[in-house]
Amino acid sequence: MLVTPTRNVGSYNEIIIQFGWLCFFSQVFPLGPLFCLIQVTIQLSTETGKMSTYNRRDYPICSPSIGAFNQVLDLTNFLTVMINMYMILFVSKNLTAYFNEKPFIVICLVITIVELFLQSIKQVVDFIIPDV
Repeated sequence: MLVTPTRNVGSYNEIIIQFGWLCFFSQVFPLGPLFCLIQVTIQLSTETGKMSTYNRRDYPICSPSIGAFNQVLDLTNFLTVMINMYMILFVSKNLTAYFNEKPFIVICLVITIVELFLQSIKQVVDFIIPDV
């Protein structure tokens, strides 16, 4: 009998929110990934200490997938690539100097083509590497 664990939803939710903050704001705050790594390391050590000290051994429960969080991760990945491409365009001085005489629509078209190319690479890698 396959039981769906509901107690992991809070943990998944916390990880997905942290992943979103990390992806969307890592260009604005480059030390963010380091702070996320420190926070996850501290949280992992404290939770393993709590589990080994105060709880009985957990029974392993199989889950078919992470559910709706997979779609949230896919949407976050898609938006992150698109937003970061446009941020690189508008912040980079070399790219704005190169595209200075071209109309804005041409610039957006070039960035959209590059973004779609990166998304297609991501889809190909996702197809080649099988899910476990």
